[in-house]
Amino acid sequence: MQSYDKILANRTLLADRINYLSALLDKYDEYKPYIKNHKEQWAVTGWARKKYEREHIAELGYYDMYRDELKSMIKEPDKKIMPKSWKREFEKLEPEFNATQKTYSQVVWKLAAIEVLNHNRKDLERMPENERNQQVRQINRGEKRKNIRCKMYCMMRHKVI
Repeated sequence: MQSYDKILANRTLLADRINYLSALLDKYDEYKPYIKNHKEQWAVTGWARKKYEREHIAELGYYDMYRDELKSMIKEPDKKIMPKSWKREFEKLEPEFNATQKTYSQVVWKLAAIEVLNHNRKDLERMPENERNQQVRQINRGEKRKNIRCKMYCMMRHKVI
């Protein structure tokens, strides 16, 4: 069985990469509707392009905004927008991450059992000391009661006389 640190490190790397790809794909989904406007803008020329730009100024602005946000999220040095490869990698990593769940659960369960056993052992080691302390307290209480009774008896005796 692998150690907890190795399993956790592997799961963390996979989870980080999956979250990164998921965030890229989500941002791409926001960006995707505006690609059509951008392509249409460059399909026309001259005055038709100027007219198209005036009519679709908001969509073209959103295209630039979402594209810049998406590019800023990309960690790879080439900064290419590649949703198909992101999707493939995501679909490959997700089952790999899920496959590590069983071994991770087993290791965590065993560590928790060890922790409980250690706690119980320490608790058992403390029990004799606690019992001794309890006996000492009971003896002390008994002596205090005896002293109080003696004092009360003495006080009553002095009053009666």
